[in-house]
Amino acid sequence: TECPLSSVVLREFEDTFSILVFTTFARPECGGVLSIFPQNLGYEAQRAWLVDQPIPSSGMVLDHVEIRFIDEFKYEVNQAIRGQLELRLAGMDEWIQTGLDGFYAEDNKDRRHIFIFGEHTDGILRFGHYINLARIDAVIRNLRGVAFGMAVGFSNSFAGLEVGAYMVPVRALAHEIDDHEWLAQLRLLLPYEECPKVIVRGAYPSVYGDWPTREEVLERFKKFRKIDYAKLNA
Repeated sequence: TECPLSSVVLREFEDTFSILVFTTFARPECGGVLSIFPQNLGYEAQRAWLVDQPIPSSGMVLDHVEIRFIDEFKYEVNQAIRGQLELRLAGMDEWIQTGLDGFYAEDNKDRRHIFIFGEHTDGILRFGHYINLARIDAVIRNLRGVAFGMAVGFSNSFAGLEVGAYMVPVRALAHEIDDHEWLAQLRLLLPYEECPKVIVRGAYPSVYGDWPTREEVLERFKKFRKIDYAKLNA
């Protein structure tokens, strides 16, 4: 499961229908199942991992799979600390970024159990690489002339999801800085895959309103769906 039920709901389901639930974790791009509960673990041990935690474990990682969780700076974190899940299969050199939020815990035999909360809301997968939008937000907001800015992962026919920027200029400087200047600055500060490919300008919120969320501005990026930015910037 990539978005598990709570342990409370799992327990209530089992009690109501007298059916035992065993979770697993699979990714199609990695060949299928990556973690599972072995039959010899024992009933009590399985129950402890499934219903004694805030969310059910997705099982023990299989022998041919390496896992790690990384923080926003891409450093590996220890067990019980939330991060973004990365995978590596036997024979692979590169880590696969999943964009999933969770943590791991080890049992008394040092076997890793994984817990997955679901997709990380401030991240996207672009060409299979996880991109932290919150990290890009900080870069955008430090640019000269920006009153508010945020990175947006918008649907794109070529990249799947592409990175754009929603920006509100400082009123006094709105006509002094054009989008090309901002994009040029961002290209100097960010690697290509993280750099916004297009800028959409917005207005200040109403007197009593808040700044918009990523979801609220997605509609304004629809017109960029069919642009191949890799070819455009080649």
